[in-house]
Amino acid sequence: MDTFFFNLTSAQAATFLGALGIFAGVAMIAIPESTRAFLIGFGRNRTAAWILAAVDLLWSAWLVYHTPMERLGFLKPALYPAVPIAFYLIITYMDDLLATRALGGLLLLMANPILLCMRWLDTDWRYLPIVLAYVWAVAGIALVLSPYLWRRWVAPLLKSNARCRAVGILKLAGGALFLWLARQVF
Repeated sequence: MDTFFFNLTSAQAATFLGALGIFAGVAMIAIPESTRAFLIGFGRNRTAAWILAAVDLLWSAWLVYHTPMERLGFLKPALYPAVPIAFYLIITYMDDLLATRALGGLLLLMANPILLCMRWLDTDWRYLPIVLAYVWAVAGIALVLSPYLWRRWVAPLLKSNARCRAVGILKLAGGALFLWLARQVF
């Protein structure tokens, strides 16, 4: 088991990162007021919390199921009933700032496939997604442990529509850079 669900190539990872950056950038430029409201209220967004928590649980269960375990292999069939039970318990008893915590978990999970597909490339450009993956991992750890940090991080970036658009332009440029890397370098 080297990657997520399939053998992710470096070009696919860079395309994903580029598309993510462009989508976020366009949203921040085109509809800054709505984007600001969504990002500021994200921590208490119940729909986002449930979706992200489900994705985190399913991805984690997939990883555990496909991890070679000789001594604990007999527990793998228990994952099928454990995932829905865990989901219910999480959304019932950990619902405070769950979206932010689940986003932190997703950032932790997303760093691994990016690092795996970039580690053997023979170009210095590989360090750009590698650094981004490590930033995601550190941010993910921080958000899982201290979900209130989300507001501290996004508040300065979203003080006004003009600042939101400026951050959107930076995200758009970063996304375009990753798309260029996917097509030309990786």
